[in-house]
Amino acid sequence: MICRGALALAACLAPPGVMAETCMPLQRLMDAADTGFAQEVPDSTFADATACDLARVSGGGATYLCYWEFAYRDPAATDVLNALDRDIRKCLSGLSAQPRVGDVNHPDTYLQKAYQRGTVTVSAALKDKAALAQTLIFLRLDAR
Repeated sequence: MICRGALALAACLAPPGVMAETCMPLQRLMDAADTGFAQEVPDSTFADATACDLARVSGGGATYLCYWEFAYRDPAATDVLNALDRDIRKCLSGLSAQPRVGDVNHPDTYLQKAYQRGTVTVSAALKDKAALAQTLIFLRLDAR
């Protein structure tokens, strides 16, 4: 297995259930989402992500999205998805599991774990995209 970036490396090296380095960023993001992202989100929250961005949506909501790129169907991507899901459940209190949220843009494979707390939905997802020769991992927080 090839591990790229701090999050992927942590997923490869950490024993199951132990990724404390991701709890603080996840908690900071959830705290920001609880306020509708009223304050700026630090750019360094997940410095190893390919990109992270905050978008305001109509109706006053906001979405914060980070993604990581991997080679198409790289097993490390699944490891990162599983680690994100495990850490979301471990680090964030008061979550209830939700069905898959939103439409997807024609991936070959789509896996998602979504949770709700109050007005915030947090999810981790994997999309295999053969046309791009990539597998993408997404971390998304929707504040309404």
